[in-house]
Amino acid sequence: MTNVKFDTQQDSAPLRIDHVADFCRRHPGETVTFYTRIGVRQPLPGFTLRVTIPIGMEVGDYRVLSGEGGALPVVDFEGGARHLTWDVTRELQAGSRWEVQVRAHVPPTKQDRTLESLAVAIAWVSKEASICVEESVAIAVLARGRYLRYLPALYQADELMGRFLMLFESFWAPIDGQID
Repeated sequence: MTNVKFDTQQDSAPLRIDHVADFCRRHPGETVTFYTRIGVRQPLPGFTLRVTIPIGMEVGDYRVLSGEGGALPVVDFEGGARHLTWDVTRELQAGSRWEVQVRAHVPPTKQDRTLESLAVAIAWVSKEASICVEESVAIAVLARGRYLRYLPALYQADELMGRFLMLFESFWAPIDGQID
């Protein structure tokens, strides 16, 4: 059996994968939504998609946005991470797309962290050969709000104040991004 791995940006791959998050910076307690799209460039007999949710994140809801409607994934744990696996077993024509959405809850943390989600698609092109494409997305989780640095040291040590300011920071972050 031959397994050929393609770069996701390579135009010659018969399958393309895009894996993104709605925001790449989150605070503990917020929700992040992952979007994964599979684009078929050549006819294929089907594929398997595996989306890995980082260790510690709690999976909320997940759904198929387009493609084989209503397909439910197999959910399993490995090494503390949660994996959602969809098997698409129908014939796929060139130009077809398959999209899923997964929501996850960001866990509490004592220090800033980067959580990485990985999406891998494997398709069989013959009985002996398969192709594999993958893409990852990183989410920066800030343990404390950046606005704390503008307050006196007395408030910087207060965990409640840090969480309170993160609430305002999450409201203002999109506006700050547009201004920048």
